[in-house]
Amino acid sequence: MTVEPHTAENRLFTSWVTSRVEAVDHAVTDEDMTAGIASGTGTYQAVCGGRVVAALLEEPPRPRCLRCQSYVWARATLRDAELDKRPPRHRQPGMLARLVEWLRG
Repeated sequence: MTVEPHTAENRLFTSWVTSRVEAVDHAVTDEDMTAGIASGTGTYQAVCGGRVVAALLEEPPRPRCLRCQSYVWARATLRDAELDKRPPRHRQPGMLARLVEWLRG
């Protein structure tokens, strides 16, 4: 079985951003990171739907947001589910079915 590589549009590129308000890190896509930087507000849209106020870079990482982590994990693993689908196997008729078919002529 040949496995085709994922196309670039199916990939999700995220960065983990430490929140100044909450005690967690949130996953932010590259597109939302760019939009947040362009806005100049220092807030970013997380993949869980929350808004992240970025903490200073010198702060240590915190535990990851469970909703963000679940989303990133599901996106990384479920996109491979399509590759695992195999075409249905068609069973060959059994000996009795072939005998009946032969008798019918």
